[in-house]
Amino acid sequence: MYCPNCGKDSEGNKFCGGCGTAMPAQESPKQGKPARICPKCKCVLWNNEKKCKDCGTEGVAVRTGSAKPAASSDEEKDFEAWRQTRRNRRIFALAVGAPLLVIILFIAAFSDGGGLDKASLATQARTTSNSNITRMMDKLPISRSVAEDVLMAMQSVGINEVPWRIESSRSGDVVFAFFVYENADVKITINANGCNSIAVNSFNRIFSKTGDDKSSWAKGHISDYTLTSEEMSSYTQHAFSAVRAILKSPASADFELGFFDCARRDKNVVRIMSYVDAQNAFGALLRANFEIKYSYPFAGGIDYFMFDGEVLIEDGEAT
Repeated sequence: MYCPNCGKDSEGNKFCGGCGTAMPAQESPKQGKPARICPKCKCVLWNNEKKCKDCGTEGVAVRTGSAKPAASSDEEKDFEAWRQTRRNRRIFALAVGAPLLVIILFIAAFSDGGGLDKASLATQARTTSNSNITRMMDKLPISRSVAEDVLMAMQSVGINEVPWRIESSRSGDVVFAFFVYENADVKITINANGCNSIAVNSFNRIFSKTGDDKSSWAKGHISDYTLTSEEMSSYTQHAFSAVRAILKSPASADFELGFFDCARRDKNVVRIMSYVDAQNAFGALLRANFEIKYSYPFAGGIDYFMFDGEVLIEDGEAT
């Protein structure tokens, strides 16, 4: 409230802080009477006062107990209509969307995918096939038709992927391709007509174009001549232990893994070949070659053991 003498704002004080004039007492609101508020100085106007006593500005009606201007009846009606519209839309979306979602989940749960999944699988197979053919053509001096024939021969014996590491040599019109996999080496002989033969680990021929009966060309499956990582680790650790057992200084043994070979020579035999550097009885570091053969599946014993040119075990018996 402003001082009636000097005009200083002395709201809440009995006397003016500027001139000391006694401030007029404010009237208490009467229950049940609508009040107004001055939009300029925010003074509350009670009873039937329409203008502010301090500044003369016409007051704005407010709801009892609130400093917020009251909305007109038209504004309240528009707002309520808008809220009802939003509420109706949500109810409609829930009523339509929930059953539709249930139907979609039901179809997805009990459908086998139909032709869509089959088409996707066919597309994926074609993409993989083209990738394998392109990789062979990049690494080998062969045409696309020859590469396709080689891939078909590989797939007939269970080899479905062309590795990134490919080595090759050539003799006239014949190409010798060496595919290096983690657990096997595959040698493929290729001529102008396509794949002639496939051998695993140099010893096991599992494909050969002999005769007119194409069904007889595949002689075996790649899985019959390879080892899993676990099997390879088991055979290797056993072989290293056998070699250390005959060394003068087992702790000094250093096995050369760069020239290490652990592979199935045929379905029933696993051969390990490498060399080891170790100290002799005089402390000199010497190198010795070794070859060990096991039965497959692993039976726990050694069938053949040759160390530094000397056969120590043959046919499972010490020599």
